[in-house]
Amino acid sequence: MSDIGLFASWNIRGLGSFEKKSAVKRLLSLTKPRVLFLQETKMKEIDDKAIRSLVGHRAKFNSIYSAANGSSGGLITLWDPNFLQIENSISEPNFIAIYGKLTESNIMCLLINVYAPNDHFKRKDNTPEYLFYNL
Repeated sequence: MSDIGLFASWNIRGLGSFEKKSAVKRLLSLTKPRVLFLQETKMKEIDDKAIRSLVGHRAKFNSIYSAANGSSGGLITLWDPNFLQIENSISEPNFIAIYGKLTESNIMCLLINVYAPNDHFKRKDNTPEYLFYNL
């Protein structure tokens, strides 16, 4: 497999439409990221069927998500399990943290997908200060 990029991140600004889901599929097909961070999905419910609609039925991606709060937020983190073996994860309303080992190099890493409201005071309240103590 020829790697174009290891990581991709996209503030999708809503993932409910067929067009946005198709755009994510195209992104995965063209850039072949091993880890994909999506922010602001605006999806209140996310299940395996919703994830399969993004990656296709044959793609091998694991996922963790955080549902939207009202009409804002929502996160999805997807990763190739042959690239990254997860040891621990935390999913909160404004961030997803995954801790694991890059399989090709045996390097341990912490990857964080963050959605912060566009309000200074709300953003400050959502700082995950305890994160590093819980992983």
